[in-house]
Amino acid sequence: MSCPTCGAIDVGPSGACTSCGCSLVRICRECRHECAAAALFCQSCGTKLDGPLAVAAPVASVHERRVVTVLFADVMGSLRAIAGLDPEEATFAFATIIGLMADAVEAHGGTVTKRLGDGIMALFGVPVTVELHAVQACLAALALRRAVRGRAIRLSNGALLQVRVGLNSGEVVIRRTGSGIGPNLGPVTGRVGIISGVSYDAIGEVVHLASRLEQSAPVDGILAGPSTAEAARFYVELGPPALLAVKGLDQPVTVHAVLQEAGRATRLAAGLQRSGALTGFVNREGQRAALRSARDRVLARPGQGRIVALAGDAGCGKSRLVHEFMSEPEFQDWHRCEGIAV
Repeated sequence: MSCPTCGAIDVGPSGACTSCGCSLVRICRECRHECAAAALFCQSCGTKLDGPLAVAAPVASVHERRVVTVLFADVMGSLRAIAGLDPEEATFAFATIIGLMADAVEAHGGTVTKRLGDGIMALFGVPVTVELHAVQACLAALALRRAVRGRAIRLSNGALLQVRVGLNSGEVVIRRTGSGIGPNLGPVTGRVGIISGVSYDAIGEVVHLASRLEQSAPVDGILAGPSTAEAARFYVELGPPALLAVKGLDQPVTVHAVLQEAGRATRLAAGLQRSGALTGFVNREGQRAALRSARDRVLARPGQGRIVALAGDAGCGKSRLVHEFMSEPEFQDWHRCEGIAV
């Protein structure tokens, strides 16, 4: 397969030309559907694809308002750390540390949108809207810091690379661009900010404040803006509030240091911590009876477990139902394992 733009024959398996970076597709001669470069048959009509490669048609920029959490992370004092250092050593060290940052972000549901030489920018709540985007971002920041601490990257001049992180939540305008097929390499190569060939960027005051918080964070520190701290305060331990003067803003901003995970596994546990009590639990006898029936079958046949799946709209009481059910006296001697995905 040769690239119609530059003529190179080195086309990657994802359909991107490795010489010029353009996204390539095969056009079905019957229905004109754009198919992946490596496809043998049209996914729309089933016609065999025997034509040459074509450059994927770009999708116009799409703008959308979205409430997200923005994360900025970089190497503290990077210029001083690499002063007089061989460029290859510096490049390898920064590539390693940025890889650790990106892995931590992606492991917690974030999307890396920019690689900034010695750091990254990432969004949580993009492309998929999630309720706990601020919690995801805080956990990612903590994981990022742990990963960098654990690697302990020390340069030949003795400098130890350490990071700092800034977090802020709020409404931004998300700009979505790309071809929708294959990677959209743009100015930054690799997987950065790419979901199925679509790249993302955020615009707004929230983004600028997150960047300012990162620049103000101490070495090995994580600073969260007021909205992020409020949304995540029952999931992570925060330092005392502090007023931070931010360049460009007339009034100081209340910030918190993110210290560590709080150890509360579920939103129900966080809510109980917040209010100190739960409201009355009523009108769930049918569901509780179904759960008790499953439990009785397990007790009747030792060694044979059962799986019960609860499905329902957000906020309908699934977690509360499980909490009340597992609080019954019959479960006092049972071993319980709980987890949460954020």
